[in-house]
Amino acid sequence: MHVLRLFLMMVLSGALVAGAAMLALSGTSGSPGNPETRALLRRLADSDPDVRREAEARLRAMRDQALPALREACEARDPELARRARRLVDDMEGRAEVLSIPSETTGVPLPEAVSPPVELELQIPVADVEAGAPIRFYVRLRNNGAQPLLVARHFLGMLPTYGAFARFEIALEDGEVFQIAPEPWPTPNAPPDVVVVPAGVPMDLYFGSSQIPTALYERLTRAGRHRIRFVYDATDSYRAAVAGLLHEGAALPAEKIASNWAEISVR
Repeated sequence: MHVLRLFLMMVLSGALVAGAAMLALSGTSGSPGNPETRALLRRLADSDPDVRREAEARLRAMRDQALPALREACEARDPELARRARRLVDDMEGRAEVLSIPSETTGVPLPEAVSPPVELELQIPVADVEAGAPIRFYVRLRNNGAQPLLVARHFLGMLPTYGAFARFEIALEDGEVFQIAPEPWPTPNAPPDVVVVPAGVPMDLYFGSSQIPTALYERLTRAGRHRIRFVYDATDSYRAAVAGLLHEGAALPAEKIASNWAEISVR
């Protein structure tokens, strides 16, 4: 009888732990989505940034399939999970993120965390690669301002390219810093295309199918943990590209606009 009672207590404890985990994930409304979505939501709250980035990329790719679970996760008891889920939902539904963070000490709301008018976000879903292997990446531009903005680019067939205006800036583990173009081919000679990015709307410059062909850049194949960011140069060539345009939009700030730093590990 004692053994049976101990067994039942262990089963009940396991059920309570599992139930608490699900409540932390989905607030009080139950289990969101299918098993794959639930697993990705758990990874979205992981302490490892690479795991979070990969989960976010897969949830973005699932889009409509993931949205119901993401909306539910916005009410999660884990504040970090709720924040990341809310940002994904806002992005997928075309809303800019503006956060108001309450003060834990006084209970008085702090000023809103205002994002820069133009923001670039770089994501590398799989950042642990072998030397010479291509690195897949995403680059997203967020127009956090109040007016449409003009982004210049070229097309290679149906593929938009930004090599005439943008570079990857790479800081190797040994301290060397250099730049490479985001495409392995020359910039087309045709006049640039200009796209209007509405206020409050994000635009993907590169999708996850885009690759940094590391085999073409010998210095990027060195073993080690390196940092990389995407820089759009909105100065000379960009100003010439948008000068005199009749588009209903404003030029980007006349500066080099840099994304966040992402880490890659080459082995």
